[in-house]
Amino acid sequence: MAPEQHSHTKMEVFGPDFLNKAIAYQTKTLIDQVSVPLPSFTADNFMSIVSIVAAIDANSLSPKNARLQLLTMTSTINGLRQNVIEGIADMFVYIPLNPISDQGKFGKVDLQARFFCPLLTAIFADVTKNVILRWPSKMEETIPQIRPDAIISSLVQLNIGPSLGYGEVKPGDASTSKQSLCIDTMKLAVLSKNAASRNGHPIVSFQVNGFHLVFFVVQELDSL
Repeated sequence: MAPEQHSHTKMEVFGPDFLNKAIAYQTKTLIDQVSVPLPSFTADNFMSIVSIVAAIDANSLSPKNARLQLLTMTSTINGLRQNVIEGIADMFVYIPLNPISDQGKFGKVDLQARFFCPLLTAIFADVTKNVILRWPSKMEETIPQIRPDAIISSLVQLNIGPSLGYGEVKPGDASTSKQSLCIDTMKLAVLSKNAASRNGHPIVSFQVNGFHLVFFVVQELDSL
């Protein structure tokens, strides 16, 4: 199940309250199976980021200087928190300073390159560990019938290695329907399930719908 992507039939049969509780239970069940502690931001981390964003909004700090301040902050932070803050810092120099009223003119490539690639690359890619985020829009070799928009790939010497995750993007405008979003979710589910079974490790994927971003983790659990 993916939030905000329920069909009309599912909503009529189960109702929004039940579906929200089911998603919350599903998420908790999966998180409880993860042995590695999940990273979390401290109140100081959060307020520092908010203060920098507010300074940009007040025109008292340029995006480039804001980026430098956030990157300086990451010197005392490790792990995924560091990656997320680096991604936010990179977004400062890509996204427009003022809201765009005609968001319908943003296409799929705009969303990928300008709004999400800086953040997602910082989160997923790590050249020191031979992991990159690609936007090939080509058929997945193991499942030729499916063509994901993005692939999180490992590097084995000079070649692209096993896939570690996948991504799908929809512009979120009038051309995006619940059916197309559900198809993307199913594509990610099939690709992730096959990759998790084949490679023996969890697969993380993401789905973009306009300016909304959802993450999925698929892992084989013997106890379920």
